[in-house]
Amino acid sequence: MEILRKLWTASEQPFDYECDWYSVKGGESSPVPDSHPMIANAGVSEDAKNMTARLCDWAFISTPSVEAVRPTIIDITQKAREHGRSVKTAIFPFLIWGQSRAEAEERLAAIIAEKDGVATANWLNDLTAGSGSFDTFTSDMLAASGGGVHMVGTADDVAEQLVEAHRLGVNAVMLTFPEYLADLHRFAKDIQPILSRAGCI
Repeated sequence: MEILRKLWTASEQPFDYECDWYSVKGGESSPVPDSHPMIANAGVSEDAKNMTARLCDWAFISTPSVEAVRPTIIDITQKAREHGRSVKTAIFPFLIWGQSRAEAEERLAAIIAEKDGVATANWLNDLTAGSGSFDTFTSDMLAASGGGVHMVGTADDVAEQLVEAHRLGVNAVMLTFPEYLADLHRFAKDIQPILSRAGCI
């Protein structure tokens, strides 16, 4: 990111750059953009949060619960302030809702029941091998959503969890569903009106 930012800034060029991973001699780029593209980083390890705070515009975070969103945002915000910067936050919740909470939980359980235990365990081991971003996740959570926080219940329950994330400081969400197209249409009918009435969209 340090190299890219120099390549996007005419006054910084030509430049030399040395680190453990890159060596640049007389680096320059033409043309340079009129403004820097927005940069998002995904990760909540200490290294990821520090890099996001120093060099990125968005923190794309994954937490094991809605409640864990706030301390993560507070930490990133404080780190960014130390660099005289501000960072916005996005999450990618996995939404499952039904006529009752029990129906939604049954749907989630059915997804988890079909997981490949060996593949999921290998994936979890790879993700947690020093990254610090998924250390509190279980293989069931990853198998169902790929790391998105689970929001499960009735339409009202899921809407309230999204509203709570908004209250906690989340600036954007990338919605994920078990059946994307069908659930997206259901979301527009069942949940979006609740969010509109709450002033979130």
